[in-house]
Amino acid sequence: MRFRKLLKVVSIVAVVLALIGLLFVVAFIFNPFAGKVSDLRDVVPRAVDFFVRKQYLADDFTRFPTPRFWAEFERSSAWEKIRRGPTYQGIERGNNLERLLADVRENVERVAKDSPIDVLRDLLGQEVEIAGNLKSPIEASTWCLYARVGWRMKVAFGLSGYEYARDQARANGIAIETDGDLLKVTPQGAQRPLFAACHLDCALFGNDRDLVDKSLRLARGESNLDALGGSSDYRDGVEARLRSFESSANMTGMANALEFYLRPEQLFAVTGWNKNWPNSNHPDSMNERVMASFVNLAGWRFASGALVFEQESLAVLARVMLNQNEHTQFQSEFFRTEAQRRQDWLDPFLAMVPDDACAFAAMRMPAGPFLRQMHRALESDLRGMFEDHIKRIGVYKSVDELLGQLELAFMPRTGFVFRRNTPDLAIPVNDPTPLPQIAWVFWLRPTGGREIVAKFLKTILDHHRVLFAGGTAYNLDLDGRADKILECTNPNIPATGSMAFLHFDQFLIVSNSGPLVRSMIASRDGRASSVLSDREMRTCLDELAPSINAFVYLQGLELEKVITGMDEYVQRADETIDIGWKTSKRAEAEAAVFRSKYARFGSQAGLPADQRKLFDVDVDEQLKGMWSKERGSYSAADRATIAESIGWCRTFSAAYLQAILDPQSVQLQGRANLRWR
Repeated sequence: MRFRKLLKVVSIVAVVLALIGLLFVVAFIFNPFAGKVSDLRDVVPRAVDFFVRKQYLADDFTRFPTPRFWAEFERSSAWEKIRRGPTYQGIERGNNLERLLADVRENVERVAKDSPIDVLRDLLGQEVEIAGNLKSPIEASTWCLYARVGWRMKVAFGLSGYEYARDQARANGIAIETDGDLLKVTPQGAQRPLFAACHLDCALFGNDRDLVDKSLRLARGESNLDALGGSSDYRDGVEARLRSFESSANMTGMANALEFYLRPEQLFAVTGWNKNWPNSNHPDSMNERVMASFVNLAGWRFASGALVFEQESLAVLARVMLNQNEHTQFQSEFFRTEAQRRQDWLDPFLAMVPDDACAFAAMRMPAGPFLRQMHRALESDLRGMFEDHIKRIGVYKSVDELLGQLELAFMPRTGFVFRRNTPDLAIPVNDPTPLPQIAWVFWLRPTGGREIVAKFLKTILDHHRVLFAGGTAYNLDLDGRADKILECTNPNIPATGSMAFLHFDQFLIVSNSGPLVRSMIASRDGRASSVLSDREMRTCLDELAPSINAFVYLQGLELEKVITGMDEYVQRADETIDIGWKTSKRAEAEAAVFRSKYARFGSQAGLPADQRKLFDVDVDEQLKGMWSKERGSYSAADRATIAESIGWCRTFSAAYLQAILDPQSVQLQGRANLRWR
């Protein structure tokens, strides 16, 4: 009986002590029964320049900061080529990236060892957000981290108000002091302090006191500021896009997504990117000059969306709000082109794309103005040559008149097909460059289009010797069709030595390869496989919106074959002096040879005829010596870039991107199927 009474007394005392301890914790450390912040996005002020959000981050890492996929990817040949490539090496040299990641891992492990806090489990594991404002220089930008935390972090915040805990932190090189409702945290050696606060299960850390304070007041419901989470930019640009994607991809649960929001106009103002790229007058890159026709970074106002991580794929959803007052005339026309049902324009194009194409694209855009933009982007001497040839044949008064007539013939749609070039041995080529086979597809207007194109093709056939500087023209039969391919050959045409033209049904195809045109017709007629027979392509089409403006598709393995051809070309070119290099270096070689062997003649103009021949031989030998020294770095740089590109091709099997346009915005959706090779 006494034992039972004693046990009863002990139990009562234990319960009383537990209640007293709990009351002490609630009163002086933290309240374990407190509620939760309903939505962390409502704690972020609306007027931030950037924002990212990720839930359940702990599930994505094995050991922070190493993601779960990394061990497998690190063993692939793709990573080996990317790691040795100029892009990664440049980042590594500038930032010592590998050392930085090692330091992050070391610090995370030290925190776990010296305290009960696990960074991934207790701070970043449930939900984490980062938001801030961009400043110049970009290192001066302000930020705040928002995290949904558990009881360990709440206890840490509660204890940080006591001198004993602050002494312990000070012994570890961290000074903590109170600054109003915030904690001011200064790590040893830091140039500026961090500010921290905690409300319910929301912890805040930032380098800007004002931003952290505004966020804390939003969390407490004490502020009239608008929150980012409730804005239309975020709801429409992120949440609505994610819900739509989950539905189209038949997801059974919530997408594993990294949500983002950015004000590009602020980023470009800080970095100056919009002043440098793309350059419409770039002296060397026609691709950049053409890109400038479409992309105008000065008009990008808000970008929002998400990266969706799945087991074997990475998807991107994005919406960019545009300032149409910044558009050029062509861009205004381009963004006014309405999206159209895929069945009406895209599917017929895809049916003619061979399954071994490395890339293809189709866009609804004004074809005539685009041709003018392409013509404008050509080198001035090439534009002059075209103008001269057109005037000489006398059918069209100028290139402008030719483009004007074609503009009347073409509907606002354009397609492109790219495939590795397999040389036609019957067609001689003086410059067998590794350019791929390319086909350009135009849709013809039902009224008047056929007649304009028939005149265009007849002009090419009748005047091919002028247009292609000689060569030969053929009308080649198509299997099972009355249509004929018009092919014009000239050994000086790069890569293929030919240009091919075909008008059939509602299409005009212009290509640098007759075999590619044949393959496209065979695919359309069902005599060969098209990309529509590919499983990954069919899955991709299931995700597309019913009406779109543009579609791009890449096949990793086929694209790798094209780039491998470039690598082989560079190896062969390494054995022969580059003509352009030789021309640019000849004066330097002549000066060096003259100084060393012929200076007694006073000048090169004073060389006797018999000495001139010897001089030229010596100059050629000098150029060979210079080339042997320089080609190592010349070819090595080219091959490093090519190897890196091959590495990226080995990261995916297929990838697509769709675009829906209107004058105020562009909506993008894409997916890469990740297959390390």
